[in-house]
Amino acid sequence: MNPIKAQIKEQIVEFPEYLSPLKVHSLKYLKYSSCIDLNDTIQIAHEPWNGVYSFAIRLFTPAKKSWISNYQKKFGLVIPKFYKDFLLITNGCSFYGLDLFGLPPSIQNENVLNRTDPEPLDLSTANVYWKNGYINTQEFFHFGGRQFSDDENIGYFIEGKNKIHAIKKDGEILFSRDTFTDFLKDELEISESIMKEDIPEDWWS
Repeated sequence: MNPIKAQIKEQIVEFPEYLSPLKVHSLKYLKYSSCIDLNDTIQIAHEPWNGVYSFAIRLFTPAKKSWISNYQKKFGLVIPKFYKDFLLITNGCSFYGLDLFGLPPSIQNENVLNRTDPEPLDLSTANVYWKNGYINTQEFFHFGGRQFSDDENIGYFIEGKNKIHAIKKDGEILFSRDTFTDFLKDELEISESIMKEDIPEDWWS
């Protein structure tokens, strides 16, 4: 294993047990072309058919505790504890088109989104603006989403401390999960299957 992949593996194997689905999928695809970006973003499994800078998996460098407290004060929103813990391990991520939102460093440091470096989709934008596109979600915390069909995405929302819902734009709850681990396991499998439909034949064999 080359030094960069060894470094990536060393970081991923330290993930806590409740993030084991992220660990399993990351290690599975690490055998393909992977790198660490200049801003320390882990990028796994290059997808050149989707673009020069496209990777199947992105894991962003951990958020700082001060970013989380500043976010909550600025927007009056409480990030559920399990998601705070997640952000301190990886500040959002992207797996096969499934996105879990984070706190972009450029916004925390400069108050302006940097569109040149890989950064997570923004939790503040999600909870101030994007959630308005989903019916009956104002009391929920919006933390991610993925493709549902060719013309629709579903959003991920947290109700209370840990109840996770996948919700369509019309407010229909497709499913709910009681743990982050179960949610990750099920959704990563679905997102992986969607990704595989678009992979050129024999590219990843």
